Amino acid sequence: EFVALGDLSRRLAELESERDTTIVWAMTDGLRYYRGSTVPALARLQGFARFGSPASAAHLCQDKFASLALASAAGLAVPATRLLEGDVEIAALGRWPERAGPVFVKPNTLGAKIGIFADSLCETLGEAKERAARIWQRYRDRALIQPFVAGDDVRVSFLDLGGPFPDQLGVERIGKDPSSETGGAFLTMKDNETLSGAKDTTG
Repeated sequence: EFVALGDLSRRLAELESERDTTIVWAMTDGLRYYRGSTVPALARLQGFARFGSPASAAHLCQDKFASLALASAAGLAVPATRLLEGDVEIAALGRWPERAGPVFVKPNTLGAKIGIFADSLCETLGEAKERAARIWQRYRDRALIQPFVAGDDVRVSFLDLGGPFPDQLGVERIGKDPSSETGGAFLTMKDNETLSGAKDTTG
């Protein structure tokens, strides 16, 4: 049964007598601000079983900078990253490369490619700050600036089924469409408009 997030509290109250046989699962992916992260918290408060990540992980994974900071603190290598609110840098991770190269700008907490246009790939930091300001103005979201790495877009998922760790990972390469507005270099909101439902796809 699909339930709109705004109706979830009422529906869980109605299902209270069936909570031992009901699983609650968030299905959304970043449409505007990601409200699906409320699902595991509400389920736990009302005693329902939850499928997927706990509330703390659901909240953390929607903040790209916080996720990178946690990974860095755990000793993992992370890309050099600047966090901007508008055109003002407020935090940074890693060492910025000495040799200037193209940089990529994306919203910090939005998913579904919202806020990513063909001009999100920039030649200079000055251009990148202009894109970060646009993200703040349009979506009230902070922006990340990172060195652009050309190559395949890969998604990795994890489900603890027991057994060796590599067997618990799902690795999928996202197909490239040479006819897309970036020639397949990266996905934009226009490429993903059927998922995001966004109308603001022209840049």
